[in-house]
Formats: sequence, C-alpha cells, structure tokens
Amino acid sequence: MSGILLKENQFIHVINNDTAEVKTVIGPQRVLLAGNERTLGKKIKNATIIPENYYATIHNPYDVKEKTYAMGQIKIVEGPCVYFPRYKEEVGHSNSAYILGKNEALKLMATKETKDHPAGDIWCIRGPCRYVPDENTQVMEEMKTVLVNANEGIYVQNTQTSEKKLVKGPCAYMYGPREVPFEKEYTKLEQVALGLTAPRSAKAAVVRLDQGHVLCVLAKDGSQSIINGPRVYMLEPDEKVKVLELSAGKPKKMRQIFACNININPDFMSDRFTVRTLDNAAMDMLITYKREYYGGKSNAHRIFSLPDFIGYTCTTLCSRIREEAAKFTFESLHKGTVGLLRKALFTKHQIDVDGNLMEKEGYYFPEIRLMITEIDVKQITPVNREINDLLNQSIKSNMIIFGRKMEQEANLQAEKAKNTKV
Repeated sequence: MSGILLKENQFIHVINNDTAEVKTVIGPQRVLLAGNERTLGKKIKNATIIPENYYATIHNPYDVKEKTYAMGQIKIVEGPCVYFPRYKEEVGHSNSAYILGKNEALKLMATKETKDHPAGDIWCIRGPCRYVPDENTQVMEEMKTVLVNANEGIYVQNTQTSEKKLVKGPCAYMYGPREVPFEKEYTKLEQVALGLTAPRSAKAAVVRLDQGHVLCVLAKDGSQSIINGPRVYMLEPDEKVKVLELSAGKPKKMRQIFACNININPDFMSDRFTVRTLDNAAMDMLITYKREYYGGKSNAHRIFSLPDFIGYTCTTLCSRIREEAAKFTFESLHKGTVGLLRKALFTKHQIDVDGNLMEKEGYYFPEIRLMITEIDVKQITPVNREINDLLNQSIKSNMIIFGRKMEQEANLQAEKAKNTKV
C-alpha cells in the first residue's frame, strides 16, 4: 500500500482490524499503513484551529484514562490551539470568549451539579472580565445595565419569589440572576389620567405634583393615602391611583376629564343653563364661580370622596339659582343678578382647617370642604328673541335718557358758572 502524505494540521483516523482500536495520526508525515490497518471515513481531514479568545465545544469527548467516549457529553477547548478530534468526537463551531465590560454581565445556569453550584442553579458573572463557560455551564443571557435617569424608575420582579420592587434613578441597574422587568398593567382610566401611551409598561408611572395639587394613591390592600405637592411621586408596582371623572364644558357634560392629579388651589369654573323668572321669562345665563378648598392636609382626601366634584357643585348651584330666579320678575333679575344671587346663596361659615378656625363667606359644600366664594354673571340673555329685542331697545333707550340727563346737568352747571361770573 502506498503511503499517505499528511501536511501540517492534517490528520487521519486509522483502525486496527485485529483489535478494532482506532488511532489518530497527525501530520506532517508520510503514513505507511500495516497490512491489518485501514483508514476510516474521509482519508485526510483538517484539524480545527481555535484562535485566541475563542473556544470550541467538543461533543462525545474521548477519555484518555478510561479509553472510552463520553457519549452525549461535551467538553470545552480554549484557544489558541489546533485540535485534532478523535474518531467519534464532533467539533462544534468556534465561539468567541465573552469579554465583559464594566456595565455588562452574563446569566449562567449549571447543567450539572458541581462543587460550587447544584444542577439548575442560576447566577451572574459581572465584568470587567473575560469568561469562557465550562462543560457544566450554560450561558442563558447576555445582560447590560439599565440606565435610570433622575425622576424615573423601573419595575423589577423576582421570578423565584414573585416579589416586585421599584428601582428609582439616577442609577445604572443590573438585573439579578432571577430578576426580570415587570410590566405593570393600567386601566383605561388610569392610562388617560397618567398620560400613558400603553396599557402595560415596565417603566414606572411618574406623577409631577405642583404646589396645591394632590394625588390619591390606592395600596394593594385597598387603603388609600394622599400625596401633596410639590413633589414627584412614583407609583409602586402594586399601587393604583384614584381617577376622578370630571364634568366640563358650558353647559357641563359628564365624564369629560379623567384626572388623578387634582388642583385644590383657588380656581374658577363656569356653567351655562336656562332659568325662568316669576313672570315666566326664560333666560340663558353664563356664570363663573370661584372655588376655594378648605380641607387642609388633614382633610385633603375629601376632594376624592366624590367621583365628580365639579359636576356635583355645578348641578347643585344650577338648581339653587333656578330656584332663586323663579322668585323675581325678569326686570328685577336682569338689573341685579349678581347681588340677588350672592344674597340668596352666600352665608358665613366657621371652618376648621388643620386646627385653625376660619370664618369664610360663600356657598359651602362641607362633604368635600369646598366653598364658592365668588359668583359672576358673564352673560344673561332672554331665550325669546322678541323679549331680547325689547331688552336691547330698553337698554338703548335708557342709555339715551342717561346721556340726555348728563347733557342737561352739564348745561345747567355751565349756566350757573356763567351767571356767577356776571
């Protein structure tokens, strides 16, 4: 039999037909086979070159001491090296070693019990370092730190205990081996009130409260707490917010605004409605109210006791104003609307605000600690066009009469001054 020429990094597998022993013959050399020898498989094979910072996985590795193959097992061979596989060994693709930076990590799992880890154990290795997994370790995930800015946060859940936590910035957070992002779910009302773009998010919901603004937070057990501004508040993973469904528009329409960040500073609200006078004249009124909150910190929760405090107060005031308007004629109501309404609606009240007794005048809603302190009629117009035309003519006539009266008084004063000089 002619010889087989093996170059550098080439090899062949040769079997002894008498003993069935297979050997690996490595070049460079010329191989002359004996009469009881023959090559297996492809005659000449190329070795696997594993570069520096790379490693290869060898399947069914050969145990030199036992002189047997560990079928179904693997071993790791690190470069730089040239590897000549045994007959039953299979070489997987070369993989680069993991070069971890300062803000990087690997999540690892033990595939077999070892001295340091039981089978199935999960842990992390963090950079900066170089890492090559051994045959008993599986790389589950490459991880990087999550940058959390100031006034931001993320939700994290432990997959083993199901515990959830809020991580607040500023920080660079690295998830633990059994930690994953927790996506908090929000109702449609919460989504609108908090200004969120998605019903689920692992990014913490942040509420920025200005001075005089309040937020009602509901805990997992159903208890509630009031958060007073100014401050930035981040919801915990199991916390909810109480959303008020407020009326808006002129006239007021229900469920127009969904809000959780409630302004309890002095503010204004308007409403439009129709009233009837004693002489059955229908009048359209546009009224503005000034509202002030006298709950203090100890009673800040009162504003959340009604789902729509704006609709409630405006409906109540509308009813009272209609009741009062029915007591006066059209002319009387039109001439002295604000004075008549203030006299009918406003009374003095003694209000306890955080231990301080205050005397205030207005229309008081003790159930929500809200008081209407001012009322202004922006517009009052007869619904009937004929009455409206007559009213306009009356106003013009009164203006003409008033102008003439002023002119007569001016002429009279001038005449007196002239006589005095003479």
